[in-house]
Amino acid sequence: MSGTKALALEQHCRERGVSFCRFDYRGHGSSTGEVVQYTVSDWFRDASDMLEHVFPPEKNNDRLILVG
Repeated sequence: MSGTKALALEQHCRERGVSFCRFDYRGHGSSTGEVVQYTVSDWFRDASDMLEHVFPPEKNNDRLILVG
């Protein structure tokens, strides 16, 4: 995700100390693969894995903006 809206939102969050992550699901945008290769279950797993990495349970931060 490198569009102007996503980049502006990221900058807004950085200025306010809010966690932010932008990503493309497999088969979309700048990611690898073709969209027909994947299912909703794959994309759910992508989002779940990303959240565990970016926002682990032990991290004491209750503010997160996720754009995907």
